[in-house]
Amino acid sequence: MGALILAGVLVLTGCSASRGANAVETGERLLTYPGIADTSVLVSGSKSGFTVSTSASITVSLAAGYTVADADAFVGWALRTGWSVNNTKLNSGVMVTVLDANATPLSWDLCAAALETFGVAASSEPAIARANYEATGTVSVRADELETILGPWPGDIPTFPADALTRK
Repeated sequence: MGALILAGVLVLTGCSASRGANAVETGERLLTYPGIADTSVLVSGSKSGFTVSTSASITVSLAAGYTVADADAFVGWALRTGWSVNNTKLNSGVMVTVLDANATPLSWDLCAAALETFGVAASSEPAIARANYEATGTVSVRADELETILGPWPGDIPTFPADALTRK
């Protein structure tokens, strides 16, 4: 009887149970990858009038002696990871911050190019530039852009790219 009830719940909830992972599971999984010393995975919401906006924010702190070797692979993986966080529908976007072992934002001169490789062009208008990557270490992409590039939310859990991080 218990198995029948469980099967009924799985049918009623659809396939989304097999896609993505919640914020806690995602943070725990990130800590298993070589070169990552600490993480924070949060889903937050804000309300403006009747509109509620939700986003995922991932902060990755690299282990001492590690750096980003392949910005394209790392940014793509990090954004896919954010899009796979399945606590609640993300309708605002995903923000990813990368810190070095001293909690200093990692400067990537390749970050804008990595975003373009991922399929998100940087703004040509300096006043509305996507982010000051060198100062903040943060990359953000809107939910509508992620849905166009990756498909419906939540995305599948991405495979960690083996060559994304390296020892200095």
